[in-house]
Amino acid sequence: MKNNILKSLFNRSTKKQLQKEQPKNVYYSPDFAMSPLWLYIGLVLRTLVTYIGIFGITSFICGAAGLTTSPYWQAVVVSPSTIALLAIIPALACGIASLSKLSALLTGIIYAGAFAAYGAALYGDPVSFTVKSALRIYNYALYTVSLRFHSVGNFMIPDGYDYSTASTALSDPYRFSGVFILASVIGVILFFSVQKKTRVFPIFILLTAVIAPILTYNIAVGNSGIAFILVFICAALALKAYDRRYSGRADMISEKKAKKAKKKAEKAEIKKSKKAEKKALKAEADKVYDRAIDADLPLSRAKKARRAVFKNAKKARKAKKKADKLAARLDKKNARIAKKEKKARLSALNKKLSKLPKASEERKEVLALINGENALKTSKKAEKREKAKARRLAAKEKAIKRRKVSMAGGYTGAGVALVAFLAVWIPLATVSQPFRIIKP
Repeated sequence: MKNNILKSLFNRSTKKQLQKEQPKNVYYSPDFAMSPLWLYIGLVLRTLVTYIGIFGITSFICGAAGLTTSPYWQAVVVSPSTIALLAIIPALACGIASLSKLSALLTGIIYAGAFAAYGAALYGDPVSFTVKSALRIYNYALYTVSLRFHSVGNFMIPDGYDYSTASTALSDPYRFSGVFILASVIGVILFFSVQKKTRVFPIFILLTAVIAPILTYNIAVGNSGIAFILVFICAALALKAYDRRYSGRADMISEKKAKKAKKKAEKAEIKKSKKAEKKALKAEADKVYDRAIDADLPLSRAKKARRAVFKNAKKARKAKKKADKLAARLDKKNARIAKKEKKARLSALNKKLSKLPKASEERKEVLALINGENALKTSKKAEKREKAKARRLAAKEKAIKRRKVSMAGGYTGAGVALVAFLAVWIPLATVSQPFRIIKP
């Protein structure tokens, strides 16, 4: 039994060592082989994934809020086709904003300005129009839920609209603008969590906040919303796997692991050296003790001599630490003194230069000395500027690379979304009637 355990431990350690020695796989992003045209097509496909998310989540919320159905055929309803048209605008804005930081800033300004201009042109006050539109969706959803759970109606905010007749109203422009605001807010969240770079945690929080209360109160209406949410989840997971593989995230994690392993090895080496030092000190103290015993000294004297070895070693460590601190302090002081002397020397040379005649040889010598001092200072500044420039270029190249990888990832997201859509759509298309109830 013991031999088997030792054998398994040996095999496991050998396997780990072989895995460490094996060369790592190198993955190249498909954007290397793509022309700008194919990259922009990939951007369109990634924007399509964002659009699926915006449409699915907005449609699911509107269906649960009762905005997509009405008992009266002439009443105003926000149909799924209307939501699909409204979702195009924020999705298109997300695609344009992902091109660069400047395009993101300009797109945000133009988007907000266009909506404010629309509200001002039709209703006079864009702020009041935005607030009323947002309240219309909020109150409509709470009123729909309060028909089954009466206590939810206490959270409604009065806005002067009679929601008891809202389902049979013939017109309500605030309803459509409210849905557009909802789609825009979801678009902003998906822009940072899908369009630029896939981040699973914000998507998880958003979908949990949307799906959990709707399923808890059992108020979901229609299949289009949840179907497109499922398609979006599949596409987002595929994009996450793609971004992790090709955006340098895996290399960054491996570099962090390597640094951590190196740091751990250094700590282990320091610990090992300290342990060896303690062992040598103990051996020396034991020798002193043995010599004292061999010299027929009293036991108390022998123990005292042994303790003195440890005490002297401790004093030596403290003295070394104190000397190192003093040396570091002196280095700093000498650097400050050298800086002051250099400044004073330059000041004295400049004063001397101002008193000397222009055509003299001494003036040329002084000027050469001043230029030499300034050249050293200028070279240090130039070195700093070059380093800062190199950092900026590296950051720029990294951003461009990340953007290209994001564009090329659109093919992965769109392909998985197509497969998921077919997996959801085929059962819905083949079943035209509800399943029959088999009577006993």
